[in-house]
Amino acid sequence: MPQPSRFSSILRPLGLIWLSVCLHWETLIQAIRHDGLRALGHPQKIQDAASAKLLSITSSGFIAYEDTTIVPSLVQAASGVVLDLGPGPGNQIHRFDISRVQKIYGVEPNSQFNKTINSLLEKHGLQEKYKLISCGIEDSDILSKEGVTEGSLDTVLCIQVLCAVKDPKSVMKEVWKLLKPGGKFIFWEHGWSRNRLTTAAQGMY
Repeated sequence: MPQPSRFSSILRPLGLIWLSVCLHWETLIQAIRHDGLRALGHPQKIQDAASAKLLSITSSGFIAYEDTTIVPSLVQAASGVVLDLGPGPGNQIHRFDISRVQKIYGVEPNSQFNKTINSLLEKHGLQEKYKLISCGIEDSDILSKEGVTEGSLDTVLCIQVLCAVKDPKSVMKEVWKLLKPGGKFIFWEHGWSRNRLTTAAQGMY
């Protein structure tokens, strides 16, 4: 018989899923009111806006949890010219050791996060060191225009990003190209639980 604490932790994601459903519905209605039925032809735009709302609302909870893990020390290990892969709402921005960092490129394909990230950069005085680029890691033409070229990076930081991409191997090929020889790839991911009940719940979600 599972302990109540474990059982409640398994059920907790349902609240997050319900919040996500509500935000996607709300965003869809807003888009239809603004653009009419044409909005239905741009599902990715609606998904990006709703996802940005969800992750921005819940970011404080993720930050609090990550504070209990190795994540802060991983981020502080980033040095030189850094690529912050998929910063989302900017949960790692306050953790960089600025004395060790020359330049940070934030590569985020969801432009709906731009306003949130820019406000954080201003709050932490990083406007001069952090450059936000609205594209994916595979968009080499856009990246090269910003100075991110093959062998140009000392560090790539990747915190809970690979779990959300369709083709992690393809992403890693691009990361490998951009890193200098001997450069650092710093990542942190969640995986499958060793507990069978939790693993079943993960599969269901």
